[in-house]
Amino acid sequence: MSLDLTKLKKRLIEWDVKQKQWVKDTLKNSQTDPVACYKIVNYVIPDEYEILFHGINGTRKIPLDTWLKADRKWAGEGGQKYWTGFHVFLTEYIAEKYLERFTDKKKTRVVVHCYAKGIRPKESSRGNVFLAKELMVPTHFIKELKDREGDNR
Repeated sequence: MSLDLTKLKKRLIEWDVKQKQWVKDTLKNSQTDPVACYKIVNYVIPDEYEILFHGINGTRKIPLDTWLKADRKWAGEGGQKYWTGFHVFLTEYIAEKYLERFTDKKKTRVVVHCYAKGIRPKESSRGNVFLAKELMVPTHFIKELKDREGDNR
């Protein structure tokens, strides 16, 4: 069986177009409705998670089952400026791949499933990182994570 590169290229282009449309639709829907996405967080103690870098209202702790609103600030990253928000990923695979970039072994970082509203691309990012205006981590998503990981914490 020979590999038809023309057909393969066509299928890859079709898949890319569909993928881009899915992202566009997801971002549009998130402006009015919560959409499921993923976030990298620090695992602190049983059932306590923290935002990685900048907190909200003086704390990095993420209260479960509570909608959080991002502080809107003009921030810089490597010379690039952007309006802040919660860093989220549209797929678990992309979040897990991004997690591999972290080298600080003292922190226990995990990918959690969450809901977000007001998602937009993070223009200054080299990865598929998005910024959300609002974020909520439901308790049942944490239970699913623990069940999947075999975590008894």
